[in-house]
Amino acid sequence: MNQQNQNKDFFLSPEAAKKNASYFRARAREAIKPYFWALIVIALLASLLGGTSEGIDIGSMIPSIEISEDVSDKVETAIKEILVLLMDGDFGTIFSQYPFVSTILIAVLCVAGVSLLYSLLVGSAVELGHQKIYLNLIDGEAPETKGLLAYFKKSYGKAIFARLLRMLINFAVSIPVLVSAILFASSIVSIAYYALMGDEAQTQVAISSIYLFTVIAAVLLIATALAQIFIHLRYAFVTVILAEYPELGVIDAFRNSASLMKGQKWRLFCLQFSFIGWRILAGLVPYGLGTYILMPYTMAADVAFYHEIAHRSAAEETEFPSLDPNDYDPNEARW
Repeated sequence: MNQQNQNKDFFLSPEAAKKNASYFRARAREAIKPYFWALIVIALLASLLGGTSEGIDIGSMIPSIEISEDVSDKVETAIKEILVLLMDGDFGTIFSQYPFVSTILIAVLCVAGVSLLYSLLVGSAVELGHQKIYLNLIDGEAPETKGLLAYFKKSYGKAIFARLLRMLINFAVSIPVLVSAILFASSIVSIAYYALMGDEAQTQVAISSIYLFTVIAAVLLIATALAQIFIHLRYAFVTVILAEYPELGVIDAFRNSASLMKGQKWRLFCLQFSFIGWRILAGLVPYGLGTYILMPYTMAADVAFYHEIAHRSAAEETEFPSLDPNDYDPNEARW
């Protein structure tokens, strides 16, 4: 029996019926093998278009700049003066005496705003196209680069709404960490200010408070991380569902993903965690390029997992694609 038949029989064997992380990784490898380099190019294009959660490490491409001692002293003096004004709450003086502060602030806000708009207006639709490429790949179809742009025509508004809603959910979950970070930062500023003023008593008080804020921040960070993992797993397949069913509403896609993931979160977590070794190795590749080498493997595995829990094979035997819950599980409606 040749290797191809062995691979085919593997997916039909009783052992494969267990469908653990090894099974989905094996299916992903089989799917991406003929198109591996094309999928890497597609991943790079999707990232440049804002259609992935990963990004090229531009910062590592910028050469380091040496700052002269004179400039360093001026910066240090300016920081000390700004600290004093911050503690006094005199923000107007900061912006008037140090216009570079307002320039930096405006630049940061502009970059953040443009990045957000680009992510929503371009990346949202590209993400659906990227997911659809992998749905087709699991179905045995060759990937096409033009598929990245397919959803600008048929589900553009839904793609934007879905990504915006996910951003809002993630932001809401992260609020406790943001609050603790502000408290922690204010403590650091207080310590620097009182140390600068030579007030040892107040400095010790500020140092004591930072210990408390550190404990609070650690607890909130752990709680938020667990909540974000839960949210990520619960809504893991929102974009996959919208890519497969463009006619479906965004809220329904969220509900369907939540329903689909009932009892499946631990399995998906184990599958994604099983790539931890590969992710560490990918992180060693310069400029973040390792991420794109690994991306076809991880995305194909996730979509293979979706293919199994959504009973897409059963749907193919009826009318596919179908939104009828009974096409996915004749005993229990998952959708």
